[in-house]
Amino acid sequence: MKNILRFIFIILSLYLYIVNGINIEAIVFAHEDMSEIYGFFENEFNNYSLNNNLNITLSINMLSTTNSSFSFINYGSTTDSLLKKKSNKYDIFIYDNLYISEYEPYLIDLTEYFEQDDINKFDQNILNKMCRHNNRLVGFPARINYSVLYSNKYLLSKYNKNIPKTWDELISTSKEILNEEKKLNNTDLISYNGLFNDSEGGFCSIYEFIYSFRSSVNSSFPEITSEETSNALEILKTLKSEISSDSIFLSNDAYTIDKLMSYRSLFIKFWMFHRPQIYRLQPFYNISALPGHIEGVNGSTICGYNLGIKKGIDKEKIEATIKAIKFFISDEFQKTVVKEKIMLSVIPRVYEDKKVCESVDCELFKSIQFIVRPVDKINDLNISIDEYIEKFRNYAYEFLYENQTLSDTIDKINDLTKIYYVSLDSKVTNAGIIIIIIILILMAIMATSLIFLFHKKLKPFFSFLPDSFWIISIMGCI
Repeated sequence: MKNILRFIFIILSLYLYIVNGINIEAIVFAHEDMSEIYGFFENEFNNYSLNNNLNITLSINMLSTTNSSFSFINYGSTTDSLLKKKSNKYDIFIYDNLYISEYEPYLIDLTEYFEQDDINKFDQNILNKMCRHNNRLVGFPARINYSVLYSNKYLLSKYNKNIPKTWDELISTSKEILNEEKKLNNTDLISYNGLFNDSEGGFCSIYEFIYSFRSSVNSSFPEITSEETSNALEILKTLKSEISSDSIFLSNDAYTIDKLMSYRSLFIKFWMFHRPQIYRLQPFYNISALPGHIEGVNGSTICGYNLGIKKGIDKEKIEATIKAIKFFISDEFQKTVVKEKIMLSVIPRVYEDKKVCESVDCELFKSIQFIVRPVDKINDLNISIDEYIEKFRNYAYEFLYENQTLSDTIDKINDLTKIYYVSLDSKVTNAGIIIIIIILILMAIMATSLIFLFHKKLKPFFSFLPDSFWIISIMGCI
């Protein structure tokens, strides 16, 4: 009898939980199938909610190029249909932070709902660039990734070589090992893939390569017209011609993954793998930060997805979504996903935890110097981030793969964001002063021409219009 009553109690409890509970609907736009990651998110939170009697159920719906007709080419129209229309179908948006400007007007400012400690624990440089727009915090990092260097353990050990810390070291090590391996008829080995293809990843490769040529760790991204940028593009072209090729540099992700998984590569630049692939690669490759122009300076593009809450949902839903996001950004959850090699975290203190560092290479994360994709570059320009990335990449490729001069390439890239104006500073150019002098002379000539109105011999020639009209016309022209 007791067992029957207990069973009835459990059934009633479940019924009340389902009927009276709050359902949160989340949607994620993904480039690839990430069902394992977000399935883990969903299951972990729902278990947490059940164990803590929150009466909240989370459902994460994923749209990707593999499971729907969704395409990033039509990203704007998808955003329009789900955000601009007054629909409350989804409460949480998990979105690519590259498009934060598209989402910002439709998401709540999280600073109004989260304690400062929740915000300050993140790496502020990353958080401010990835999750803030128009001085509003419209997301927390949900999933991030960055590029690293995979170095073949066997080949480095065979030739007694170290993991390269600079691009010059990578070139010299590659030359030596490739030459020796060719003597052994190992012609299928590639030295360095670059990943400079016709995708957004190609832009990231160029951007982080330039970033790795700054003069010090604390230096900001080099100006496009700077000597650092010119040196970076010159070395990049040297790297391609001396240890790689056009076809290898232009190869897609599938080619790179094949070379990695078949261990037919010396150095590979690619995104940080998670489980299960990472378990297969770790015995054969050292994973480190990408090299830099000088030792101690490197660069890696960090990108990913943000968790944002839609405006306009009712108070009860907002409170429920805040509880869900607080769970995802909690130290406990972040440590779990890092230890399980499900994803990375941008909370620095996670990598100070001894248990975490027993499972992952915490020093690797600490050694990488991140650069965020330049969303802020186009804030005040009449150009989309997709257009900026495509043109930046194409102009750089004209120098890398074609016969475009370096100076022309630099000018084209710089023109994407440069606003031209006439300077009166003679140190910049004399053109401004010359133009101003010419304009002043012309204005003086036009003003003095009014004296002809009052010359007795010439006055009849202007009598067909009142004097006041002539004066107003000349002053208007001036």
